[in-house]
Amino acid sequence: MKVQDLEKELSARQGKARAAHLAGKCREGDFLCRDLIDLTFHRDGVLAFHAAWVLEHVFLAGTSPEQDWQYFFEHYGEQKNRSCQRHFTKIAIYFFNRVPTVAGVDLEGVIERTIEWLADPSTPVAVKANCIDILFALRGKEEWLTEELTFQLEFILQYGTSAALQSRTKKFLAKLRKERKL
Repeated sequence: MKVQDLEKELSARQGKARAAHLAGKCREGDFLCRDLIDLTFHRDGVLAFHAAWVLEHVFLAGTSPEQDWQYFFEHYGEQKNRSCQRHFTKIAIYFFNRVPTVAGVDLEGVIERTIEWLADPSTPVAVKANCIDILFALRGKEEWLTEELTFQLEFILQYGTSAALQSRTKKFLAKLRKERKL
């Protein structure tokens, strides 16, 4: 499938079944995962969102080759579309909790961007919640990360506005405090 055909497919109304269908077509080799990642940066925000949704289905199936993961994380921090960030962070949660280490992933860059998204007041609650999960999963990779995550969570607890985010923050702060006491 050519990129133009994929764009046309993604421009159509999406639903969960359609996103799963297009993800299957990607896994079958009808189009490249790299093309799908590139389309998450499309100027048409709806098309980009649909591409990110399909991309999430592709990666969460757990069959993506290492070069697809590498390409994804090369571009992770460039994502500006808030709707796409939600899917990007869900993919990152999956990766850091379930996929064996893949060479070539710039953890420092991923951590830096994830902290920025978490600290940004305009970041949607769902993205912030996913950022907490990512940073928690990565806390053992960088010495300073546990301290930074604790700081960010305490800030959210003090100044956050969403009940759901407050609840998640309390849960992860309790886990971090329990780890420190061990």
